[in-house]
Amino acid sequence: MRRKLISILLCCFAVAITSCMKETGETILLPVKAWQLPVTVLSKDMQAEMSEYMPFYEGDKPPDITGTYITAPMHLVYASDGYSNEFYDMRWQVDQLDALNRTTYHEWQEAAAGSSITAYLIGNKDCFTLYSIDSITNEEDGWSCEVITVVSGKKVTGGIADYHYAIVMRNKVDEQGQLMEPDYYRVFDDADGVASKI
Repeated sequence: MRRKLISILLCCFAVAITSCMKETGETILLPVKAWQLPVTVLSKDMQAEMSEYMPFYEGDKPPDITGTYITAPMHLVYASDGYSNEFYDMRWQVDQLDALNRTTYHEWQEAAAGSSITAYLIGNKDCFTLYSIDSITNEEDGWSCEVITVVSGKKVTGGIADYHYAIVMRNKVDEQGQLMEPDYYRVFDDADGVASKI
């Protein structure tokens, strides 16, 4: 009887721990290995709208895309805010994944260098989607924001085919109106079809 009671208690404890590992609102109590882009990052409606311009992949066994790449020429596919200005070619880097498919993502352009941020990688076989949320503050110009970055593509010899890159404004404090509004987004691709590995 005592063994049966201990077994029941252990099962209940396992269920409680597992339920704590799920996302609740904006807070992730414990990090989990995801298989799809969480709706707390990008809503289903937004994913459906953006999927007209870029792919979103799912799965918990993404390819190893560790390395540095260049996207040139960077080509605007769609901008929900009407953006049409020049966008510089971009170099980007993905570091080694940990056991929860987290990595460090870094991007930089001719005009500006970004910071290294934690990103998550999902996907299956050669197809992947990488996503992150970055908090940015520009005290000199008096604004701050949270921006979602999404990168999708297919790992091939020499780089990433069908490369797509999106930025989505999550929220902002911007009294002078320098930034695009929340829930607006821009999608880019590599005009020659492949983001080359450096």
